[in-house]
Amino acid sequence: MTNLWEFLLQTMEVSWAALFLLILKHLLADKLSPRWQYGIWGLFFVKLLVPAGVTGKYLLAFPAVMLQTVREAAESVLSSRFCTADAPIRVAFGLPWFPGNPQSLTDWLFILYLAGAVVCLGRYFFSYVCLRLLLRSGKSVSAEFQTRMDALCSRYHLKACRTVLLPDLPSAFICGVCSPVLALPSEEVDDKILLHELLHLRSMDALQSIFWSIFRSIHWCNPFLQYVFHRIGNDMESLCDQRVLERLEGEERRRYGEILLNMTNDRYPRAPGTTSLSNGGRNIRSRIRAIARFRKYPQGMGLVSVCIAVTLFFPLLSGVSQVALPGSADSHKSLFMESLTEKAAGIFSPETAAARLAPCTTAAGALDTFAKGLMYLNPVWLTASSPDSAQEQVTLLMDTVRTGSLQFNGSFYVYNPEKQEDQSYRLLLVFPTDHLYSEGSSLTAGSSPEEPSADSAPTEQQQGYFVFPVTAFRDADGSWAVKSSGSYRRVISDNSIRSCGYGSDFLPVLTAEKEGATGTFSRTSQYILQVQQLANSLFDTMTIEILNYGPYFSPEPDTDAAFASAFYAQTFSWTEKDAAADGCSLAELYVTFPYEETEDLTDREIYDDIPAVLLEGNEPYVSADAEPGAANWNGQISTGSANSFDSSSRTGSFPELPETAFCRFFLSLDGTVRERVIFTGKEETVYEN
Repeated sequence: MTNLWEFLLQTMEVSWAALFLLILKHLLADKLSPRWQYGIWGLFFVKLLVPAGVTGKYLLAFPAVMLQTVREAAESVLSSRFCTADAPIRVAFGLPWFPGNPQSLTDWLFILYLAGAVVCLGRYFFSYVCLRLLLRSGKSVSAEFQTRMDALCSRYHLKACRTVLLPDLPSAFICGVCSPVLALPSEEVDDKILLHELLHLRSMDALQSIFWSIFRSIHWCNPFLQYVFHRIGNDMESLCDQRVLERLEGEERRRYGEILLNMTNDRYPRAPGTTSLSNGGRNIRSRIRAIARFRKYPQGMGLVSVCIAVTLFFPLLSGVSQVALPGSADSHKSLFMESLTEKAAGIFSPETAAARLAPCTTAAGALDTFAKGLMYLNPVWLTASSPDSAQEQVTLLMDTVRTGSLQFNGSFYVYNPEKQEDQSYRLLLVFPTDHLYSEGSSLTAGSSPEEPSADSAPTEQQQGYFVFPVTAFRDADGSWAVKSSGSYRRVISDNSIRSCGYGSDFLPVLTAEKEGATGTFSRTSQYILQVQQLANSLFDTMTIEILNYGPYFSPEPDTDAAFASAFYAQTFSWTEKDAAADGCSLAELYVTFPYEETEDLTDREIYDDIPAVLLEGNEPYVSADAEPGAANWNGQISTGSANSFDSSSRTGSFPELPETAFCRFFLSLDGTVRERVIFTGKEETVYEN
């Protein structure tokens, strides 16, 4: 936690977990033994350590959205050093940390909170040090008492520690972890009191007390959690009572209850690293009631308690409520009519805050949300799929779509994803459209769109594509985000836009070239992915499976979407150099796609004849031939291949390039292999149109 908002989210999430556990403990108060009444706080301890919202889910989503909304409104008028207005609240570490010099009001409030936490920790530490110094002045017990103590430890198989006597001590207690000391009042102490404290020592309750005191200090300004930590201390004492009663019999148990009744005062040690039999009159009365129920708890509740703990473990830690992506496909009707001023006034709305807290868990989900934000002119969806601090990009994209009067057909394709050195992916979002014009349309990358003016001559409406270059990458919290990486372009097509899903000659390709001794070997490819949304209901799932509809599509985006299918189209060519094929009657180009990429495939010597592996049919391949002596010979041989991948292999993140990315070229002149070139799939670095 490095700013005020992270602390507020963390303490809020922890409070919801504590409230739920308190309600559960109240409902099962007469059914759960003290062992499980205290053991269930183990879930709470882990929740204290886990950063709130680290999984993208919350125990309650609505309060988190409201807190994000307040943060954006407050930080928009401040110049905070610890946080910014347009970033979502994300807790990276469950403990507070000093982030630097404060600059704004919220920065100073966080410094004030840190100071309070340090003061609380210092107070606990000071009280512990004073208590240890006081124990140094304690008197050693007599040899007779030490013999009695040794007999008690031997009887119950416990380990003794150094024991001292202090005058005017209200009750016995254990102090310390590494070198524990048992402090006793000067008057006679019953063996049952000694047993209670020695059981504290064996269970290392003093160490647990230190941990609870640390978290009590971290959440010092949350009164509800202070009450919860007080309840935890009481449950620890009740558990120790349970352990004592399990070792006593008959009249000794009743006598132990009488001892507790005689200690109903509020004077007992409160320092961390200590345990005390006495914990206040009101709390002791509740412990007496628990003693009266000893061994009267329903049978089988131990197993039930374990099942409850296992069932609650992951929901409490990871959260159960994910922020729903707000907005709808119809919302663009009103948003389109808003002016920029009206939009700016609503920038810090709950919808925008919810969008920042609704992570895109997959690359396909981020692209689906981003693309539909463009198609439906929905700034909320663009915000959800854009990286932190990207409100300026969202505004520019909205303005681009609006001023360009871009109209989409309702579908999109992911073209040519390329993995970069920083693990991001450069790609193209291709939107088919029926609303292009033969005049004023740009066909080159980086050009700005130009619509015909209102007084110009009408132009013919044509089919084509809007092509948006973008970059997809994992954000700091592990979610996927998309950002624009250049100006969009308009591409007019003279064939059906439906072919876009299987490649198009009018759209950019990935190009790789290698210079050989005989000429230039080249490969161009288009790798096209489609997004499949998750079914929204069991009915949708059954309909898809029974009727074999294939991918589930919806005008609403899906932040958890996956890639439904892929199509990989390649073109291979060889262009001769220095009349390499002169005097040759037949030039042949073979391109093979090995099933496996092994060293021996790359180390084979060039064959004198056409590779036997082709003749045996052991490898898939494509081939083409030409007659160099023919009148229409242009010095080039071309061939191609295409592969489709069904939805059974879909994945939420970008898949690796298909196996066909690894290929070998064999150039044969008059039946003799003259040259062989290997492409590994890593050479594609240049977009060409």
